[in-house]
Amino acid sequence: MKIPTLIGSSLLGIILFISPLLDGSWDIWAKTIVHLISAVLIILLIISQHPKNLFKKPLIIPLTLFSLILLSTYLSHIPFNSEVELHNWLNYLIIFIAVLLIPQEYLYKILSYFVLIVTLLVFMAYYQVFIAHEAMPDVTLINPNIFAGYLLLAIPLLYYVQKDRPLIQKNLITILIVFAFFALILTKSISSMIAILVAVAITRYRWKGIIGSMVIIAILLIFKLMEPDVANRLLWWKSSIEIIKETPLFGTGIGTFELVYPKFKTGSLHSIFAHSYYLQFASEAGIIGVSIFLSFVVYLFTKIKEKSLKIAFLAILLQNAIDYSLYIPANGILFWFIVAIIIKNISESNNNSNLTRNNVLFIRIIIVFLICVYVNGVLTIYNSTKVYNLGEASYQSGDIISAEKYFIQTKIMKPNFWLSYKYLMKINMNKFAKTKYISYLNEALIESENTKKYNPYHEYYYAKKIN
Repeated sequence: MKIPTLIGSSLLGIILFISPLLDGSWDIWAKTIVHLISAVLIILLIISQHPKNLFKKPLIIPLTLFSLILLSTYLSHIPFNSEVELHNWLNYLIIFIAVLLIPQEYLYKILSYFVLIVTLLVFMAYYQVFIAHEAMPDVTLINPNIFAGYLLLAIPLLYYVQKDRPLIQKNLITILIVFAFFALILTKSISSMIAILVAVAITRYRWKGIIGSMVIIAILLIFKLMEPDVANRLLWWKSSIEIIKETPLFGTGIGTFELVYPKFKTGSLHSIFAHSYYLQFASEAGIIGVSIFLSFVVYLFTKIKEKSLKIAFLAILLQNAIDYSLYIPANGILFWFIVAIIIKNISESNNNSNLTRNNVLFIRIIIVFLICVYVNGVLTIYNSTKVYNLGEASYQSGDIISAEKYFIQTKIMKPNFWLSYKYLMKINMNKFAKTKYISYLNEALIESENTKKYNPYHEYYYAKKIN
């Protein structure tokens, strides 16, 4: 069944191409596009390809990690935000499974999409700096550090792409690697430069590389410590540790750091990230979650055969010790794409002789059913967010009647959408202030309690009953 495989492979290539262009696939609309394309591609692949590659031995740890992500969502203190983040993780899982299912010859073609998008992003970076005269390039990836994180994955992967290519293509990719490396320098991301130098040193020279890496880190840290945000990072990390202490085992739920952090922040220092992937992941998924993730990292690092993939893997993990670029979906997609290639290259598979036709059919039916549930969840989040945004716009413009209708519709569509209750509380409090009707005050109290129910960390107001 070559046509479904070809279409599915092309869709995966399209995801690699568009995910960075859509502002890193950060906004709900961008995530929805990527997630729906992922759903179509995995259905095509699971129908057209034998699922034998899904039974590789190294899959035990990542599947355990994804299972814990599901548990974290179920136990989340703020379920709506965890569901949004869960869809990102499920999308990573789809990308991961897709790469394992796709035959090697199709993977070769998919990487052409990757080369095209890196070429475009590097061109945009040079345009921003040398023509638009911007201080640092961020292209379409939110900020320079996020773009630097993307390049940490992209540059070593380009080396991998060179393998078995014709001489002309190898030379062109080499030129692209050089330009991409200088684009990384243009971002002025000290953490990224440290990460890639250390990754190269450790991968190529092992113990000598570790010693050399310590020297590199010491020198570059001198420059890093001069930056004003160093003190801020220490405070963000301190707050993250306080969150971990309060919910050590399973965390507060994936995707909740932004809303939990204000309770633990120091002074007026705001942030939506912990500026350390591991501390934030530990605060959201608990010590158990981060332990499983790190176990997977260590196991995989010892199994990687390709030096270029090892450099990409190690570099991004080092950078994220003091940054958060893996929390951006475009970077997460590329990371799990590389992880899947690594596992695909590990020749450890179980005997699949016991997979009868009925077993294969059952696996396919289950996966298609789960994808349908996933698509329903993605569309529900998108539609409820769209209606909520209409309500917020109406509220800001003074059209309270329309705003109330939109917020009521939002909570009907998505009962745990806590922001809709917050605005309904405000609307009812305003009505009470104008009319003095106790019924509006009681409604405000109900909406206030609902806000607290679905987001216990929100700074809400309890209305006082007037006798």
